[in-house]
Amino acid sequence: MIQAIVIGHSAGGLQPAITILKQVPTGMPPVILVCHQPCNSAISSVIRREVALPVLDAYDKQKLAHGNIYVAPSGYHLLMETSEQLSISLDMPECYVRPSVDVLFETATDATDGHLVGLILSGANHDGSKGLKYIQDHGGLTMVQDPSSAKFATMPEASLALSTPDIVGTADQLANKLVDWLTR
Repeated sequence: MIQAIVIGHSAGGLQPAITILKQVPTGMPPVILVCHQPCNSAISSVIRREVALPVLDAYDKQKLAHGNIYVAPSGYHLLMETSEQLSISLDMPECYVRPSVDVLFETATDATDGHLVGLILSGANHDGSKGLKYIQDHGGLTMVQDPSSAKFATMPEASLALSTPDIVGTADQLANKLVDWLTR
């Protein structure tokens, strides 16, 4: 059973993320989003205007609840703890960024024993490729935006170079498959 959905993106990934989040049914596992943009609270506001589900700015020791979307705060790594809560960290940047997609993906995999879905969307850095492989190696489901449909193909291409995700597709195709997995 899927316990969480983790999404990582950077430049050009906000619109595909919104396309996917609009399709996530209410009451589904928590969605945790990491973006490299400098002001993630502004991203939360944009998503909030477009998506029916509650969109929350993540904070330290925040409890996760089904049906919510959590957005990583700017300048902090976001981690999922085994007690199904989030924590934040000022550890060194990974892949030159903080928050790092890899950090979230790896900690969420450990916290859920691999019962999660990981998505990599458009971005101009290779962050997330190691984390997506980690999810896949631990039995999680993985999705990558088709590089030809991404505004910046570096993140999807780096992920495809390290692993073979369960699905590669446009944002609409990823949304449809995610809903299929969630409603089985």
